[in-house]
Amino acid sequence: MNKKTILITGATGMVASKLIPLLTQKGFAINTLSRLPINQLGVKSYLWDVSKNIINEEAVLSANFIIHLAGENVATKRWTAERKKAILESRISSTNLLFSVLEKHKHLLDGYVGASAIGYYGDRGQENLSEDCMPKKSFLSDVCVAWEQAHLKMSQFSNRVIIFRIGVVLDKKEGALKEMMQTLPLSLSCLGNGEQSTSYIHIDDLIKMIAFGIENTTMNGVYNAVNPEVVSNKELIKTLSQYKKSVLPITSVPSFMLKIIMGEAATIALGSQNCSADKIVRSGFSFSYPTINLVFKNLFENE
Repeated sequence: MNKKTILITGATGMVASKLIPLLTQKGFAINTLSRLPINQLGVKSYLWDVSKNIINEEAVLSANFIIHLAGENVATKRWTAERKKAILESRISSTNLLFSVLEKHKHLLDGYVGASAIGYYGDRGQENLSEDCMPKKSFLSDVCVAWEQAHLKMSQFSNRVIIFRIGVVLDKKEGALKEMMQTLPLSLSCLGNGEQSTSYIHIDDLIKMIAFGIENTTMNGVYNAVNPEVVSNKELIKTLSQYKKSVLPITSVPSFMLKIIMGEAATIALGSQNCSADKIVRSGFSFSYPTINLVFKNLFENE
């Protein structure tokens, strides 16, 4: 019996690089789409150039599932008009390019997984946010809404379309946690007043959740990819300090300073999203690291 094949975009990113070994272990054949060749054992690498509307169609036509993660990083640069355009177009154009191949060849998928983010909801304070909540107007929210609409077009050619609104992904070597620890060994800093709700997820739980979505044929629609526990930024930093000792006490980076340094992108650091994990839990998914203490214990205790 032939293996089912999964096509993964954004294959060089933090999530995909850990997702590929897990899916390979589960017996799937893996194709990737990226701007540069991926040299990884057991992975078939295909090239695309979204800016030039170029794609190797065989990557799509040989796939039973697509996991679409590709998109410009929202947190690495200030949001100039040019940068905003790149963030939006990298997501919409890449999704439309995949769709164009499916439409041209009427290729049917067993399932499609698309990435989104909890930025969909905007800055919402302590409001409990289920997947049914409406977005609040902001740049990131507009990007997420547009990307999700592009994902949903895939329902014309896929039995299931799953969209994960991903929270703050905690990984020791990359992403948000690496940024939080930049000031070590001197100190750790909470952002603004530190009261903003932080909906987070361990990188291993995220990749496990994506694989669960592929394998669980009852899953369909939008899911918050966040832990059941929500903490304030201050609580997150305080717990992190128990595992990563600093010379000085925890400090605070004032909101006005973040806005000077990051411009409009400071909304990523200062925004508050209290997202519910009830829907993904009801689907049968079980978290390995459901609390912030367990996350940091796993990441740092054996250093």
